[in-house]
Amino acid sequence: MSNHLSYLKKDDLDKINLKLQELLAGLHVFYANLRGIHWNIKDINFFVIHKKTEKLYDYVAEVIDIIAERSRALGYDSEFRCSEFIKKSFINEISLDETSSLMPSISSIVSNLKDILKNISDTRCFIDGTSDYGTANVLDDIIVSFEKYLWMYSSLLGGCGCALLHKMEHCEKGYVS
Repeated sequence: MSNHLSYLKKDDLDKINLKLQELLAGLHVFYANLRGIHWNIKDINFFVIHKKTEKLYDYVAEVIDIIAERSRALGYDSEFRCSEFIKKSFINEISLDETSSLMPSISSIVSNLKDILKNISDTRCFIDGTSDYGTANVLDDIIVSFEKYLWMYSSLLGGCGCALLHKMEHCEKGYVS
């Protein structure tokens, strides 16, 4: 690892990178889950869900690239192996049954979004104790977008979990994993 960002402590960088790699793994599994739903949904709302999941997985692919490149900017290699993603992911693969009908699919998306937001919020709280303003800014932007997706998909289930996941709530409670 080359620390060209000498204003950041190596120990902090190591921890931030570890958290980014965990997020990267979770995002890859979420991406695969979304592709499964996109391909396999069988519902009267097929065209709508097909299009909306495509929009979300395109965004997730963009976020994956942003996180991997941020890790590189911090001086680390980014994981790319599927086997490692499965081992390190905080998101579980969904079953084929969960990809074919509307409500289980939407429930899976909402659950995955909540888990991703919790992970990002925890990472963001840790970063507050460092001088890594670049990663903080990247994560702040991602949080806003994922909260919007959570709101939209939660609305299909009749509720919104956004308020529970706000990063400040986690920071104020001192919750950092």
